[in-house]
Amino acid sequence: METTTLYEGGCHCGQVRFRVRVREHEALECSRSVCVKKIAKHRFCKSCGVHPFYTPRSHPDRIDVNVRCLEGVLPAAFSITAFDGKNWEAGFRSLQQA
Repeated sequence: METTTLYEGGCHCGQVRFRVRVREHEALECSRSVCVKKIAKHRFCKSCGVHPFYTPRSHPDRIDVNVRCLEGVLPAAFSITAFDGKNWEAGFRSLQQA
């Protein structure tokens, strides 16, 4: 039987709320401080502008969650892998090889 953890989260102002089940506590941390090109379909709050989740270019049939938008969870609870967002294609290939 697969074990999951249910988390709640949302944007800064609370207008966007969601629940997510986490199977593996793994996350990527992009090397860009601001996602300039926003290649992925980022979903944002129209009130505060926070991007709590998005549909990634690498797997468009899924939704990725910004772990910093989860309530009561520190990013340190996740195994975080650096991702070279400045060189997206090369960064994605390196993840596939890992």
